[in-house]
Amino acid sequence: MATRSRRNDDDSDQQRRPARASSGLPIVPILAILLLIAAAVYIGKAAQKDPKKESVAAETSDEYVPFSSVPDEAPPDLSARGDRTGIRAADALLQDANWLSAKTEADLGYELAELSKAANKAGNTSEYQKQAGLAHDKFSEAVSMTAVWEAALIEKHGDGDPVVKVIRKTRDRWFSQMRKLRAQAK
Repeated sequence: MATRSRRNDDDSDQQRRPARASSGLPIVPILAILLLIAAAVYIGKAAQKDPKKESVAAETSDEYVPFSSVPDEAPPDLSARGDRTGIRAADALLQDANWLSAKTEADLGYELAELSKAANKAGNTSEYQKQAGLAHDKFSEAVSMTAVWEAALIEKHGDGDPVVKVIRKTRDRWFSQMRKLRAQAK
């Protein structure tokens, strides 16, 4: 029984002892962080060199510097380049015979599209589909007549040229008419 009382005494001592008061911040990790910061600042300052001393040292050293004998190159002169650099497409391109014939075909396509709409309103389904199919064919022909020509203009003058933009917008309208009419012609 004596052993039992000792255990009870030990337990009662542990319960009677006051808990250690926490000091709040742990000092050892804070000191370690401060030492690391001080070392980093010291190493950073030691790594910095005076640029004047460095350039003098580079001039006086006999070390081989790769590509030192190769002269610096100037950027290429783009003024001699003819395409995509400001040579504006002439407004006369809009009077090109191929473009004018394609516009004539597209105008016929617009007329046929209007006829198909009128036939649809009248309830004549077969005439509506026939006119829509003919209009689609006219727009398709106009687009195919100008496809290579447009690609050459873009290659020569770029997308940003105002005349090229007009041509592209017109052809885009023809494409959208083709899509609408294709759905109607079925």
